[in-house]
Amino acid sequence: METKLARTITGILGGSFLVIGIAILLVVDLPDLLTGKSNPLNNPFMLKVYMLAGLYIFAAYLVASSPGKHIKRRFFSWAFSIIFHIGLLVYLGVSSGLGTYIMIFGMMEVLVAILSTWGLVLVANETGRATEA
Repeated sequence: METKLARTITGILGGSFLVIGIAILLVVDLPDLLTGKSNPLNNPFMLKVYMLAGLYIFAAYLVASSPGKHIKRRFFSWAFSIIFHIGLLVYLGVSSGLGTYIMIFGMMEVLVAILSTWGLVLVANETGRATEA
């Protein structure tokens, strides 16, 4: 069940509006970055985009690679996914001024946070069964 859940979440992440937006921003900035015209350290907005892209890839990797790993690693993967996606929505809602309307644009992130919570519950349930035995 956990493997199917991880695959579902990984698929959802690929269709997220936020991932598409991040990818477009990175592609637009790439030529300037390669020619030396752009420096992410001098542009706070693009620095946030690069950091967000890195964290997004890290979160997707953690969830996709968690099935079959040690229980602590799986627990960390699901917890990080929940914290990251909810934190991302809160940050975007506050910084953009859209508030709760960001939930519409970030519907995939809301779904990933819900499914990640389900994955965390599965791991916690498995841990509970292991301590009973």
